[in-house]
Amino acid sequence: ELYDEVYERSLSTLEPHNGELVRTIRIIKVWLHALVLNVDHLLLVKAKWQKGEFDAMTKDQPLSMRMSVDQDWTEAVEEAFTKRLGLNSHFQDQNLSVDTSTHKI
Repeated sequence: ELYDEVYERSLSTLEPHNGELVRTIRIIKVWLHALVLNVDHLLLVKAKWQKGEFDAMTKDQPLSMRMSVDQDWTEAVEEAFTKRLGLNSHFQDQNLSVDTSTHKI
């Protein structure tokens, strides 16, 4: 599983640090705001299914997903909306905008 994560899917890296092997992952968190009838709404996760189990620890958290090691954050946002919400690229281009001033590393 670790081999697949590091070498096949490029979701993490393994690097030596002070004599220990350190695993590094990149995670994108996306806050989706919608203005409906002049009232701001925010999409938050209620819970998620992970490895066949219900996980309520993510309650009231933004949409999140692992990024590939070489993936640009804007590509990761599009992928998160596609994989997590089922919003295709065309819909995203027509209906969503990204506030680049809120991007943090």
